[in-house]
Amino acid sequence: MADYIPFYGLSEDPFAARPDSRFFFPAEGHNEALASLLYGINRKKGFVVILGEAGIGKTTLIAHLIATLDPGVKTILFPKSDLPFPKMLEEMLLTLKLPLGLNTKGSMIHELYHHLIRCLERNETVAVVIDEAENIGLDVIEEVRLLANLETSTSKLLQIILVGEPSLMDKLRSEVIRQIKQRVVISCRIEPLSEKESRQYIDHRLNIAGSGAAKLFTAEALSLICRSARGNPLKINTLCHNALAVGCGRSEQQISSSTVKKIQGERERLSADKADAIAAEFRKSRPRKMAFAAAAVAAAIAA
Repeated sequence: MADYIPFYGLSEDPFAARPDSRFFFPAEGHNEALASLLYGINRKKGFVVILGEAGIGKTTLIAHLIATLDPGVKTILFPKSDLPFPKMLEEMLLTLKLPLGLNTKGSMIHELYHHLIRCLERNETVAVVIDEAENIGLDVIEEVRLLANLETSTSKLLQIILVGEPSLMDKLRSEVIRQIKQRVVISCRIEPLSEKESRQYIDHRLNIAGSGAAKLFTAEALSLICRSARGNPLKINTLCHNALAVGCGRSEQQISSSTVKKIQGERERLSADKADAIAAEFRKSRPRKMAFAAAAVAAAIAA
């Protein structure tokens, strides 16, 4: 498979699998979630919960948030929620450049508390962001709740953001940890993109990479991608990547609807070999189609 980035005159891969804050697209739902996060952190509200289906763009939203926060906000990011609580505490202290002391849970919480008091005096904020929080253990989330008890009479000392799939809310409703649900001041759910937003999303990413949706995709191809993805950014990325990979193999200057139809059923990003194989299928079927067309013309003439 030829590299579609130079073939289509792009400066980089606009549909890369890794989250990148530069490609953040301000759809209505994502903007609402961003506003909730900023309000919760800047007003020191304590607990904020952001929900969204897998692939909706939560991790990219977090990356954008961290990249744009005021310098007075120190963020501690946990990309996954599978760490035991003592290890999380240790990571917090290391990120804040604090001594581990006796390295026991009690001593680390004590060190963290005094640091947060000093931050409050300097008008600084510390925010802990836990991504994929739907996987967090009930014991860990209960310990995280105890961190929310670090407060003064007027302010929460630690801002805790839980980001996860909708099943996270079911976990927060558990009788075991019902108190944490009571502490959630702000909760926001990111909805899928509309079809219009899906088109704008594709164009947005292509513009950053040096092109545009109308230049690289026919109108029919774009419609197919948007309808098939149902507003899920990860699915849009996968479909666009696969279409460009196969389209490059076909030497298509503009991705056709036939190319999109061929890769619609693929749930993962195509490997180079798979994209080559699909493009080869098109090349094999072309002579057959031409033969059928010629036969149809001949039959029509004879008739």
